[in-house]
Formats: sequence, C-alpha cells, structure tokens
Amino acid sequence: QESCWARKEIVASTQTRPVNISRMKRSRSSFEESSTEHGGSTIKLLLHGADGVIPYMTPMLLQKYFAPPQPHLLLGVAVQDTCLVPIYPNDDSSKPKAYEFKDSWTKDSYLKDYPHVLVPSFDWNEDDSQKKSEATDKGVSVWTLRGRQCLSNQSFVDLANSKNSGSSNTPVVSLYDSYEAPTTPVPRQQQRMHLKQQKREQQATERTLRWLQELISSNTFKNIWATVGFGIKFSEQKNNLAHDKISGLAIVGWEQIPDKKEFVTNLLGTKKAIAVLSVNSVESLLQCINYGADVVGTNLIKQWSLEHKAFCLCWKSSTSSSTDCILDLADKIHEKDNSPLMENCKCLACSQNYSRAYIHHLVRAKELLAQILLMGHNLHHFLQLFEAATKARKDGQMQPFVDSCLQKLKFQ
Repeated sequence: QESCWARKEIVASTQTRPVNISRMKRSRSSFEESSTEHGGSTIKLLLHGADGVIPYMTPMLLQKYFAPPQPHLLLGVAVQDTCLVPIYPNDDSSKPKAYEFKDSWTKDSYLKDYPHVLVPSFDWNEDDSQKKSEATDKGVSVWTLRGRQCLSNQSFVDLANSKNSGSSNTPVVSLYDSYEAPTTPVPRQQQRMHLKQQKREQQATERTLRWLQELISSNTFKNIWATVGFGIKFSEQKNNLAHDKISGLAIVGWEQIPDKKEFVTNLLGTKKAIAVLSVNSVESLLQCINYGADVVGTNLIKQWSLEHKAFCLCWKSSTSSSTDCILDLADKIHEKDNSPLMENCKCLACSQNYSRAYIHHLVRAKELLAQILLMGHNLHHFLQLFEAATKARKDGQMQPFVDSCLQKLKFQ
C-alpha cells in the first residue's frame, strides 16, 4: 500500500505543470566555466537526446533533481534526429510527399537555462550500423527516422544561424564527412584497398575543411567546435584550427581511431577544449577522460533506462563487488530485494526509498514509471562520476581513479 501511494506521488509529479523559470539560475555557456588549461577544466557529459531534451524528465522533476546550473551537463541537439519537417503537396493532402531539414530550431522554454550543443550528428551510424551514411560535395546523405535525407552544409549553417537556435555562445559542431573503417582484405587486395582508403580519406578531409571554412565565414558564430577524428587527416587541419571562433575540437569515430592516446595528445597541443561526441561503453568513456577529453557524449543513459539497467559503479569504495556495477532490474533475482539501487544515493529513485523489488515489479508490469526512475538514477550517477573525475584531474589522481573504476568493471 505504501508503494502504491509513493507511485501515485511520482506519477503526479511527472504531469506537465507550469514552472517558474525565473527561479532557476541562468547557466553560462558550455566552456565559460572551464579553463582552457587542461588541468583546470570541468569535465562535462554530453547527453544524447531527441530535440535536446532530457528523456523522461518533466519540468517538475528537472527543477527538483537537476535544477540549473548543472556544471557537468551539456544537452546535445542532433540535426539528424531533430530538425526534419514534412512537405505537403498543393492538393491539401494529409500525407506528406517528402521531408526536409527545417531552417530553425527552438529550445523548450523550461530548458533554456541548460547549455546546449548543436551537432549534425553524434555518429552518422549510431542507431543502425547496417545503414551507412554517404557524402558528396553537396552534403551528407544520412539515415533518419523518416528515411534517407541529404543534409547540405548550407542547410546546416542556415539552421545554426537562425535566431531561434540558441544564443551566439551555443557551441556548433561543424558538418563532417566520416566513413567506416574497411574490413581487413586478403593479401592480394591489400594494396588496392589501401589506395582506395587513402583517396577516400583525402576526400573526407577536403570536404570537412571546406564545410568548416563556410561555417567560420558566417559572422554569427562565436563558439565553433571543429570536427576531427577517424578518416579526417589532422595534419591538414592543424593550420586551420587556430581561428578565434574555434573554441573546441569534436572527435568523431572514436571507436575506430587506432592509437587513441597519441591522437588526443596531438590535439592537446592546440590548447582547445576536446570533446568526444559519442562512446558506447563506460570503459571508452573513462578512457576518453583519462586521455584528456573535456566533454564526452554518450547514449548509454537513455539506452540503459530502456533496457531496465541501473548504473551503480561505486568508485568511493574499494570493496564493492564488480558484479553490482550495472544492475539488470528485469532479472528475477531482484524480485524480493528490498534494498535501494545504491546506498546513500540521492537520486529520484533512491531518495524516495524505492527498492529494487519495486522497480523490478514496474519492469515486469511494463510501467513507464520504471524508465522514469531508472533515467533519474542513471543520469544522477553519471553526473556524480563526472564530478569525481573532475576532482581527480585537478588533484593529479586521474590514473588511479580510472584504474579503480576499470578494475570494478572488468568482470561485469
């Protein structure tokens, strides 16, 4: 009965209600609080989410548990996933004949105090690796929720240049051409494949550089993140990265970069903030932070919430079991477990004394409340991880911190 009343309380709080935005403190731009010196930067989480929103979090829940300013949080807006509008025929048909990228994007009013980052895509093939993106001199042909669409650099610049698309301090990641690493060929094909890869890499570099120059030439942008990464020659980009409008470097294709540490070390010499747009594991996330990244993007928080998983890595204790780092609440082992997701956790779920057994029941009943509670917990705990990583970097203890976390994740 107590669980029933508690559930009603949370469900009521998830209803959309007017929020007094004036009570929320206005946050500064994404890198305004961060020193350009590597040792003094605040490490930030770039949260992937459609339309630049925090999944499953209503204004009421955001104000209570994630009220701005959030020094370790950036909200990502991917044009690929967000900015499509239908085109209707002239005969007033209710069925659209095609789709196109719109020329503006507007923040929801209750999110205006959270810093956003506008990107073409976190990863062209993040959602479906079987559907490959293709690029031409006109733009990038990408897969969206509405099928394959062509995103030209002019369309992207117009959208980012819109007066509604955030402030002039909103970071904008330049359009980029990226491609998948080729499979290992048989010996007699190696030379031909190598020449083909070199040609494709040169094309990707030239296009990315040209699109970056077009973005810089616009007088509106003051905070550009230049795209670097796999398939884009850094040696040819280096001379173009000193421009005053370029405040950061956005790494794409992180998982495909052969020598990641050397790659990031070369970027550190530019004295620019370094962002990795997308990683697909906690190990990769910790690796990015350890090598010197200031911003790391991931879709793991939403993905795990959908998969009924809770992130419970405890870096403060040397005795925590590695098997408890990621809990699967759909597992029947939690059916009678009355303990919280984590001890002393102040998240949406744990602070309200929701037990693992109760969340397991919500999962089995296919209740939306399960995703809400898990999203609240996972986001809170990830932000705690980034806060701890920032402290470790400032104290010069980053390597022991990362080693400790990786050791606990080793047998997960």
